[in-house]
Amino acid sequence: RWFNLIGDEKTKPYAGRIHVRLCLEGGYHVLDEAAHVTSDVRATAKQLSKPPIGLLEVGLRGATNLLPVKTRDGTRGTTDAYVVAKYGPKWVRTRTILDRFNPRWNEQYTWDVYDPCTVLTIGVFDNGRYKHDQADKKDVRLGKLRVRLSTLDTNRVSMGTYSLMVLLPNGAKKMGEIEIALRFSCSSWISLIQAYANPTLPRMHYVRPFGP
Repeated sequence: RWFNLIGDEKTKPYAGRIHVRLCLEGGYHVLDEAAHVTSDVRATAKQLSKPPIGLLEVGLRGATNLLPVKTRDGTRGTTDAYVVAKYGPKWVRTRTILDRFNPRWNEQYTWDVYDPCTVLTIGVFDNGRYKHDQADKKDVRLGKLRVRLSTLDTNRVSMGTYSLMVLLPNGAKKMGEIEIALRFSCSSWISLIQAYANPTLPRMHYVRPFGP
């Protein structure tokens, strides 16, 4: 399409024309995560998406031995924890448990799985804005963990407690533990094997790779 270039309306109302050609290619996937921890490698165009090969079920049970990250009533340390989990384009967040170092959420979420070579990310935060007069405060990250789906036993519940670590200027610090339950259910072993045989990224990344 041709577009008119308009300069100063008084002295130079017309400054020539420019020819623009725009193409939206849906065969690619723009990565918003690091390649080794990505959770979604499908093409942008929905017409190129394949059916899911399984279902990921995540149970966020609770946390233990959380450290205080703020004070309440001037002197007493406290933590108001909640969990955020991300897999693919779907984010979930649990409710906030106020003033507990051993909160119990007992919430369950599910995701469709299109590729087993993907990673689930779980982060634990302290809610610093649960009151209206605290809107300018930031939530503090208590730690996070990543789970690669290919390390899970198919059709079996995996329960475990994982350490929450944060990196500080003076080194890593343990902020507590989180207890989760995971199950990767696969209805077809053939689809699972085919997923391992296919390239990780959509076909267009190999046919017409993006330049630097």
